[in-house]
Amino acid sequence: LYPANSGDMMMITGTVSAELNTYSGSCYDYLQIYDGVGTSGTQLVNSCGTDQTISAISTTGPLTIYFYSDGSNVESGFALLAQCTSCYPPTNVTTSNPTLDGATVSWSGTGDSYVLFLNGDMTTGYESDDTTYTFTGLNASTIYSVQVASICNGDTSMLSAAATFATACDAITIAEEDPW
Repeated sequence: LYPANSGDMMMITGTVSAELNTYSGSCYDYLQIYDGVGTSGTQLVNSCGTDQTISAISTTGPLTIYFYSDGSNVESGFALLAQCTSCYPPTNVTTSNPTLDGATVSWSGTGDSYVLFLNGDMTTGYESDDTTYTFTGLNASTIYSVQVASICNGDTSMLSAAATFATACDAITIAEEDPW
């Protein structure tokens, strides 16, 4: 797949069904996606026999989709959406400064603005051109996952790789009574 405009990238999202054929650990049907032209590029997706949501974005422009089936079964295998985009997902997503009720997230990106997703849900009301955000009002002693999407000329990128953080533990008060 080639992007329509020079400098754009190809972005693939979709699902791979459990109906892809596997038997005793062997993979008889599979889907692979490579960065660039042909199968000599970096393999971005290698999917066989499991329900998966997949996403891949090219770094060079084109993507190669390779689907193999041995033909022994006829089942639904995958559904993919291919899009051309010039909107790159943010990179280098990191977390720091965990507190009882939050943490700071920072990232690198070229978007006009950004949207944050906490545990898979879009963080209500957060769209900004800043590349740092401090979450507050979260639960103590909890593990969170955060991803960021770029917004470029009204288009939204794929989500970044996830970064995780754990809010700090709340203080525990132990009352000691004289047992004697």
